[in-house]
Amino acid sequence: MSSHELQRPLPMSFADHAGTMPAMRAGVIGAGNVGMSVALALHAHGHLAWIVARSPQRRAECSMAFPSIPVYENGEDIETLPDWIIISTPDAAIARAAKECFRADVWSETAVKSHDVVMAHCAGALHAEVIADALDDAL
Repeated sequence: MSSHELQRPLPMSFADHAGTMPAMRAGVIGAGNVGMSVALALHAHGHLAWIVARSPQRRAECSMAFPSIPVYENGEDIETLPDWIIISTPDAAIARAAKECFRADVWSETAVKSHDVVMAHCAGALHAEVIADALDDAL
């Protein structure tokens, strides 16, 4: 089994609450180890909206792992906005990934008006303000 395959089901505590939570959709930017782990968990429960992967090899892996899920080369290409966007790129690429999303046509048509999309990154070394700064720079 590859490192990108879900090896066991999630604990029962998650499954117990599945019927009580509203449907949530999330997009993942970055298809490395962290991004794929997050995407697999989201996909297992029907919450993965799309994934962004820069390299052709990673896009091919994502297309095979998630055949019904859109796979994009960059954040500017996204066509739908989920409830959450999770950025799991290397630390130095987080601001760029956020800016690309903010520049997507769908973002200007939807999110800026509604403020309904939550964006978070997986870097332990950076503050959440890196995303707010990227929004200021992109708009």
